[in-house]
Amino acid sequence: MAQFRILIVENDDIYRAALAARLRDEGYAVREARSPAEAREILESELIHLASVDIRLLNDDDRNDDSGLALCRELDATVAKIIVTGYPEWDLVRQALQPQNHRGHRADGFFSKAEDPEEFLKIIREVLREQYDLVPDARYAVLTSGGDSPGMNAAIWAFTRKAMRHSVEVLGVRDGYRGLAEGDIRKLRWSDVSGIMNASGTFLGSSRYLEFRDPAVREKAVEILVRKHVTGLLVIGGDGSMQGAQALSRARQGRILRTVALPGTIDNDLFGTDISLGADSAANAMITELRHMIAPARALRRVFVVEVMGRYAGYLAEQAALGVGADAVMVTEDIVETYDGSGGAPVKEQVDQIRTLEDFLQQLETVAERLRAGFAAGNRHGFVILAEGLRLLTGDDIPTRAETLLANLTRRWPEKYRADVRSQTLGYTVRGVPPTREDIRLGAMLGASAVGTMLGGRGNVMLGWKDGAGVVETPFDTVCSESAKAPRELLAARPGWKELLQLQRDLAEPPSPLPLP
Repeated sequence: MAQFRILIVENDDIYRAALAARLRDEGYAVREARSPAEAREILESELIHLASVDIRLLNDDDRNDDSGLALCRELDATVAKIIVTGYPEWDLVRQALQPQNHRGHRADGFFSKAEDPEEFLKIIREVLREQYDLVPDARYAVLTSGGDSPGMNAAIWAFTRKAMRHSVEVLGVRDGYRGLAEGDIRKLRWSDVSGIMNASGTFLGSSRYLEFRDPAVREKAVEILVRKHVTGLLVIGGDGSMQGAQALSRARQGRILRTVALPGTIDNDLFGTDISLGADSAANAMITELRHMIAPARALRRVFVVEVMGRYAGYLAEQAALGVGADAVMVTEDIVETYDGSGGAPVKEQVDQIRTLEDFLQQLETVAERLRAGFAAGNRHGFVILAEGLRLLTGDDIPTRAETLLANLTRRWPEKYRADVRSQTLGYTVRGVPPTREDIRLGAMLGASAVGTMLGGRGNVMLGWKDGAGVVETPFDTVCSESAKAPRELLAARPGWKELLQLQRDLAEPPSPLPLP
């Protein structure tokens, strides 16, 4: 049976030995330290659940000796703390119990040696009951990084609950890699994650922390995790988060830290998974927003040029276009041209902007002709969906350029079916929606599987979902290198996307005019 591990820090050898014996009789695993130095050694080498610290550890006769209080303030916030003294003074009580900062570095209980030792046992039981849901044998941590996405909370929920079933305590890292480097980490209790699977975004917070590229910052982060006795780290995020996880796994220098990642990005642009957390929710939200635009578009005989999120990938644009029956979808994978021999450089540096704009304008003329045929066949509204990667990779105001060109071309149509053209952008409102059932299911499966991966002694992998295969593991190096390829290469590697793009175009093509005499 698992035992709580209690550290007694007490310079009175007789009192310490008696207290330790009493605690062992109660079924606790007890370690003893006579000084702050001994206590630090034990805390560094073992996962201690509760520390009982005497206020005067250097000199019992020195009223100014508060070395125990100083040690208590050093202790990690995840360690429960009880201050003990034979000289109870209200000022000492206040100092011991007063929080030292917003992360709660304070004592959880106070005991006077003048009281009955049975009262001390009662305080220990109360503190352990308040601080723990289980007796943890190990400790994992979880963070969310980069842009938030629906389904992240479901993954945190499943990871935490599954870990607890295996007597593993989970720590939540606030605000991604920034919180990891700054030590902003707290315990996640069973009740902390109750119901969060239905909430959008991430309740842990997130950030884009460029300083994490510095090896010294990553080394500091690893030191913080090791000091907290964390042996497994779950990272949920997009391509930047994968690069951070990859770098972090290299910084551990032989220390046990199994780093596992989950694809958490609405863009769905990571190699190693058919679908990422948030993509389904965002696609559904986009389709809903576009459907709300159909009525005014019909009333005004209008074509909406709509830019949708997705970063450099066209997955969301394709899904939105098919879901609303758009007349055209223009994606980076089908338009963006790169310089020959530019592989290995960041994608944005590979882009041949002149050729890309030429291809874009050529396709736009084809789109205009398709719209003209559709309105001639009786349409009263139209949609042209643009992937935001076209603007991000070219640096050009693609939506305005498309609106202007299409407006000029539609003016040449016969007046009886001539259309108005307006551009629109769908932004964060489609990313902040509650997760769909599919994203909750995906988050739950991946989060629970991450625990099994860590318990199995594996790390440095991203868990993804492959149709027909289920949950699969892909090494970080492979995920990062394959995800960084140029758009056209990515399309070639994902035949399903190419088929989806072709299906949308086939269904949007109006019939040819009847060959009447």
